[in-house]
Amino acid sequence: MMNINNMGVFISELRREANMTQFELAEILHVSHQAVSKWERLESLPDITMLPLLAETFNITVDELLKGEREGQTERSEEKTKVEVFVGDIVIDKIDQAKVALKELENVQDILEGIAPLTKPKVFEEIIEGVNIDLESISGFLPFLGAEALGEIIHKVIEEGDLNKVDEGIYPFLKAEHKNMLIDYYIAEEKEWDEIEDIYPFLSANQQEKLMEHFMSHWMKDELEGLYPFMTLELRNSLIDLVITRGEYEMIESLIPFLNAEQKDKVIDHAKEKGVKKRVMENWAPFLNQKQLKKLLFDNL
Repeated sequence: MMNINNMGVFISELRREANMTQFELAEILHVSHQAVSKWERLESLPDITMLPLLAETFNITVDELLKGEREGQTERSEEKTKVEVFVGDIVIDKIDQAKVALKELENVQDILEGIAPLTKPKVFEEIIEGVNIDLESISGFLPFLGAEALGEIIHKVIEEGDLNKVDEGIYPFLKAEHKNMLIDYYIAEEKEWDEIEDIYPFLSANQQEKLMEHFMSHWMKDELEGLYPFMTLELRNSLIDLVITRGEYEMIESLIPFLNAEQKDKVIDHAKEKGVKKRVMENWAPFLNQKQLKKLLFDNL
């Protein structure tokens, strides 16, 4: 498995084993000694174009460099590894050849995670075009994907029809258009709250309201319960009116912690008017002030 965070430490170890100063390594690589210092202090990473020369300098493979460790004590073969061919094609800007080389590799997703921080964004997006990405472990290179690539991922999610397979780390990176696509999909397929709750905090107020209105219009009680903490004052008022109209006073027990004083008064007044059973209303008591409690428990006798 790739461990890109180890690369700087590994470079430092290799340099010291070779009895080489940062200045000497910088001279070989045609970079500043400050750049080498930043790699070793984990403040930055070398560009992907540096990898073949780094590997050659320390007599290791590019694959080992990406993993941050040696795979064995054998001498480095004259024949390049498949990973080196892949990286080499990127370095010389032969992207079509790199995409062919990528198909020959094992652990493709691990390798892509390893090169993502080292590769220019447009090049990386071109490389991964058409690659079958595992949506459950995609977070490693999400920061390196543009809108078009993310859009393709959302299309794949919708095609597969199971949002639970998606790494929830994707949501902060989605643009409004992608979120709108998902919302339309949720509504059309009448998805349940457990498939929506991870993305919900990352939606805009308008997007959240669209989902809430859908749940209310279809009276999806379980889904509505998950939305209580996110509801605006206006939406809570709409929901209270709906609860009263439908006589669903049992829902108030889970809703009442999120209501303001005026809304609680309204619920109590209507419940008394409709003759709601005292055992139902007693469950609201922990969330009422003294005046409301008196009205609920004594004025109803």
